[in-house]
Amino acid sequence: MTEDQLCPDKKTMFGLPQLRRYTLALVVCWLIVVALSLVGNLINHKGELCELVTHIARINYQKDILYRRWNAEHGGVYARIDDKTPPNPYLEQLGIPDQNIATPAGVMLTLINPSYMTRQVYELVSQEYAIIGHMASLKPIRPGNLADEWETRALRLLSTGQKEVSEFVEADGKRVFRFMRPFYTEESCLRCHIQQGYQVGDVQGGLGITVATEPFQALINDHILKIWLVHLVLGALGLVGVWVGFSGLKKRIIERDQAEDGLRNAYDEIEKRVAERTHELGEANLLLKEEISNRQQITEEKERLEGQLRQVHKMEAIGTLAGGIAHDFNNMLTPIIGYGQMLADNLPVGGLDAENAAQIVKAGNRAKDLVRQILTFSRDSSNKLFPFEIHLEIKEALKFIRASLPASIEIKQNIDTQCGSVLADPTQIHQIVMNLCTNGYHAMRDDGGGVLEVSLSKVDLGYDDFWMKLRLAPGSYLKLEVSDTGHGMEQWVMDKIFDPYFTTKGQGDGTGLGLSVVHGIVKSLGGHIMVNSEKGKGATFKVYLPCYVAGAVKDGDEVADGAENSDLPRGHETIMVVDDQQVVGEMVQLMLELLGYTVETYTDGRRALADFRDDPDRFQLVITDMAMPNMQGDELARKLLEISPRLPVILCTGFSEAINDEKAKLMGIREYIMKPILKDELGRVVGRVLHHNSK
Repeated sequence: MTEDQLCPDKKTMFGLPQLRRYTLALVVCWLIVVALSLVGNLINHKGELCELVTHIARINYQKDILYRRWNAEHGGVYARIDDKTPPNPYLEQLGIPDQNIATPAGVMLTLINPSYMTRQVYELVSQEYAIIGHMASLKPIRPGNLADEWETRALRLLSTGQKEVSEFVEADGKRVFRFMRPFYTEESCLRCHIQQGYQVGDVQGGLGITVATEPFQALINDHILKIWLVHLVLGALGLVGVWVGFSGLKKRIIERDQAEDGLRNAYDEIEKRVAERTHELGEANLLLKEEISNRQQITEEKERLEGQLRQVHKMEAIGTLAGGIAHDFNNMLTPIIGYGQMLADNLPVGGLDAENAAQIVKAGNRAKDLVRQILTFSRDSSNKLFPFEIHLEIKEALKFIRASLPASIEIKQNIDTQCGSVLADPTQIHQIVMNLCTNGYHAMRDDGGGVLEVSLSKVDLGYDDFWMKLRLAPGSYLKLEVSDTGHGMEQWVMDKIFDPYFTTKGQGDGTGLGLSVVHGIVKSLGGHIMVNSEKGKGATFKVYLPCYVAGAVKDGDEVADGAENSDLPRGHETIMVVDDQQVVGEMVQLMLELLGYTVETYTDGRRALADFRDDPDRFQLVITDMAMPNMQGDELARKLLEISPRLPVILCTGFSEAINDEKAKLMGIREYIMKPILKDELGRVVGRVLHHNSK
């Protein structure tokens, strides 16, 4: 055994160069996500000005038509005659009876017909708002209603059956939006307009609306600026999180290298002593040969264990970096998904805005799943597990694979449908099958086709299997085999195949994460994965998962229960929300207020503690974030419970190695929620905690 075998070259270890590459990849991915989000938001605002002013114009049109119709159906209304409301000379020309009347008190009133009323309302609107209305006609009774050039063109288009006409034009050096819809002759209109030859249903003219766009364009520009600022902040926060994780790992790697140097020096001394002893025992008898043979076996086992230890160190390093990023990412996803859900709930179903809001929530959930996948590398990640027969999920995955593979790839199945259940997440099983089958396809596609064989069976492992190869406790396991007839692998490839970001594919044809994700999932489920392959003879992956035994759920595994009632509980209690990120606190406040609760938010745990100490009975529940400056969430919860032992507390976190659900419960905390916080989950947890406390 050489020094290089005990202390491998730093080039083959996970060191600073690899850390820099992985960190750079994470930075690039984060910036791409932020950039895509920014582009998506900017695209959504394209055309917003046109929709806004069109909506305003349509509302004004509908309002004008309704009060014109009401006036016409009542034969007009009477108003006091003054300087602003003189008698309508055009009604005198038409010979309308009772145009001017006197009240018993001698007050003179004049008849206000629909057109007269519309003109006076338009004068008020133009004074209060940036909206100008005009009744236009090609055959007006009143000359002031004669259509201008644009209105004449619009009326001709409306006379052909077009429902409305709108356009952005320049007026007095400013950009305005012009809009016109027709008004049709109704039975009540003939009183004044029958002399012009109109009949019921004829286009009598049009109501023109002119809206100044400058105020609305300013609002939209301000909104776009805020979108830019939010994304710049998100990008900066992500980079800070990556830098913090990078700095911590860099320190650990330097400490490890120093420890290895010490080990290397110690090894040199040991080698010197072994050489002296070997020379003295050179002429030993057959017992010495047996001792040497045993020592060789021990050395081989030691080398194998050292390789496994290096693999564990690399996976732990990636898990630590992923945990730091997951905390910040989940905090940022909380307001994105939360506000998106509330926005979607408040928009009309089927509308464009509702669809856009749904896309925001969908993208946020994708990002949440991405965080969960990254945390697969970390030993601290947890999944909701429940027992199920995995052959159903395997067959579903194979249907999906079959649809995406060319006909030159033959899929053979040998699935035992009576092999039993495992305790897992169906999504994890789906990921295992998809990644292994995709890996097999990539190995065969350059050869023009091949056979992909998938089998599932139940096996019983004994103590010999544990010591010789599998390192699994004796018992019953489900064995999933995925074989291909591709080009196979050399031994050095198999040694690295489960390393994150390791890939033999060309640039742009793989991320190197697929098999490392499978490795992480299998280990988290208490199983084992191994690969057998030779160059030119294909490859076989074997996955062993422990069979489910009722009552054998391990500590730390969370078994998913059935779906909860979709109706969220409501209440009127007062709730304290503490989160150092104001946008998260305000979002939680809005969610809870929609359910009827009274909410007070704090960004500083010390201030929250002071207010609670002044009046403990004011709050019936406290919801606090874990990672906060000045005072951590668990410390705040402990001090609150010292003041009021029966106070229910809910602890939230994006990711934390310092506390989990079990530790929180031991402290007296009622519930432990992982961010991003979802509206339905929050509503049910709050309702459950308050209901339990009332009992």
